[in-house]
Amino acid sequence: MEKMPKIASLMTALLLAACQAGVSGASQTTDNSGNSAHSGSKWILVAGKVKGKPLNTQDGKITLIQEKDAFTGVSAINHYRVPVKIHDGRIEHTEPPTTTLMAGPAETMRLERDYLDAISVVKTLKHESDRLTISGDGIELQFRPAP
Repeated sequence: MEKMPKIASLMTALLLAACQAGVSGASQTTDNSGNSAHSGSKWILVAGKVKGKPLNTQDGKITLIQEKDAFTGVSAINHYRVPVKIHDGRIEHTEPPTTTLMAGPAETMRLERDYLDAISVVKTLKHESDRLTISGDGIELQFRPAP
């Protein structure tokens, strides 16, 4: 019974340390080549073109978080994860993307499908001021910081 308070104290200390380790308070910044200094800033898709056709961004809200090894976010309806490596603004896709599988209105699902098809094959990332542009063959996705 003497060990119980020690174990409880140790568990409390470990939980506090784990909570503090996940808090950075820093927003993500990238240089003009797309190199990320920090992870976690949330971006909102404001415009895009895929194969010359504009994405109907008014049909749903698409977010992007550039993590250390993946793009993640909400693709209008579902959550997604696209594993990538970024070096000097070049994007290397390392694994197939994954998503949750919920349905929604036809227009929103079309936007989501077009976005996921595009984000899965983009090749370059460029950060300028308050705009993030991710592009590839016939693809341009423009993001602004989320409020």
